[in-house]
Amino acid sequence: MKKQNCILLIIIAIGVFLRLFGIWNFSFMHDELSVINRLHFDTFSELIDKGIIIDGHPAGIQVFLWFWIKLFGISELSLRFPFIVMGILCIPLMYILTKKWFNETAGLFTAAIVSVSQYTIIYSLIARPYIAGLFFVLLLLIVWTKMLLEGDFRWRNILFFGIFAATSAYIHHFSMLTAFLIALIGFLFTNKNNILKYLSACFLGLVLYMPHFPILLYQIGVGGLGFDGWLASPKPSFVCYYFKYLFHFSWITGLGIVFAFILSSKINKEQWMSNKVKIGIAILLFVTPFVIGYLYSSYVSPVLQFSSLIFSFPFLLLLAAAFIDSKRNIIKIISLFIVILVMVFSLISTREHYHFLDKQWYEKSISLSKKWMEKQGNDNVDCFLRMSKLSISYYERKKNISLHNHFHSGDEIDEFSFQKKIETLESNFLIAAGLSDVQLEIIKLYYPILLEYEPCFTSEIYVFGKVGTNIEGMLKSTRKNLFLILFRVLKMNFFQSKSVTYPSSLLHVLQRYY
Repeated sequence: MKKQNCILLIIIAIGVFLRLFGIWNFSFMHDELSVINRLHFDTFSELIDKGIIIDGHPAGIQVFLWFWIKLFGISELSLRFPFIVMGILCIPLMYILTKKWFNETAGLFTAAIVSVSQYTIIYSLIARPYIAGLFFVLLLLIVWTKMLLEGDFRWRNILFFGIFAATSAYIHHFSMLTAFLIALIGFLFTNKNNILKYLSACFLGLVLYMPHFPILLYQIGVGGLGFDGWLASPKPSFVCYYFKYLFHFSWITGLGIVFAFILSSKINKEQWMSNKVKIGIAILLFVTPFVIGYLYSSYVSPVLQFSSLIFSFPFLLLLAAAFIDSKRNIIKIISLFIVILVMVFSLISTREHYHFLDKQWYEKSISLSKKWMEKQGNDNVDCFLRMSKLSISYYERKKNISLHNHFHSGDEIDEFSFQKKIETLESNFLIAAGLSDVQLEIIKLYYPILLEYEPCFTSEIYVFGKVGTNIEGMLKSTRKNLFLILFRVLKMNFFQSKSVTYPSSLLHVLQRYY
């Protein structure tokens, strides 16, 4: 086996391990629960009318998952399996693409980044369009490269080009934009002998996408392709944060990667002249979606996120690898593993990736509710978990419990009505998650004792108790944990720049009982 193939297998193996390790602790995220809530339709027309048109995304992934769950059911592993597979396959696809553009050595570097970057790892683990879009954009680019840069216009490539372009358009609006730009630039490099074949490939992609035009036009007509007002317009600092994100918000990682790429590159006139066209294409295809997304978000409807730019991420990698020549030596091998080591270290340490996987509040809040119901009795525990009824039902079936949940996402009530809900409760314990600061303060009026606190991703989980019950005795046994809880809150507040909604209650408990 060739040396570079051995190294590539090691890179792929590392990518597989990083994606699968800890996945059993990774419960559904909010976006995935939103997808699941829009899959419970009996007919395909209902799925389109009630589950897809109302969303800001194309129909591709939602339709795929609607059929998928009929075969494999709904669970974290079954729903995420195809995305994990596509995420893993993106590693060798990036290698093949870079090898065709430049050489095998450059391909190892770009494949390594795709293997160990949190950017590609996290989107390989969630049932959302992003890694699927990247997968089909890479397939499209490989076929496009065969046709335009290698002159291979066989009908097989024409057919694949149309299929991959249309599939990219069905998955996400930004992957559609990337596919459109790829196709458009291709006209600049198609000679007159192959122009009809290239037009046929583009026309095939257009024809395959035509059934989706009514959905696209409807989504544009109801206010643009934004996200119902929850996504803010990007600021100029967005560009800086994007590159910080790529380097795992670690200056050591950034310096290590830049040093390794410079050490492995041969920056001279010869390299520039042989690759200048490809460098120009890479710059254009990376920058253009960025600029269009920024302008659209600023003047029409906010759509720009890190996830939206993952489809043009390969062009940034191609640009970074453009000056790595084909010669393999010990310096390049060392540089390659420097890239892998610094990124894996910052993934685990700086980004706390595997700690993050275990911090999704939806299932944790249900598990905590079950624990307290078993300890104190079902009728003695009430819940205010801001989750959809479908999500609650899913976890009730999974955990084999029945919750007394009095507040769901979508319930729009004022503070007075919320307080009336609390007043009517007769239980001694209340578990809350996903609530606003005001709602938490109202709960404190009737359940002033904080018994348990769990900081999670995007929210916190609280267990409250009433005064005058056996809580006083229970509190004595948990006092030793209060300083630890306070420390965790302060750590999140000062070191992770996260707004913590309930430090005052912790201080209240400490002042009252110490």
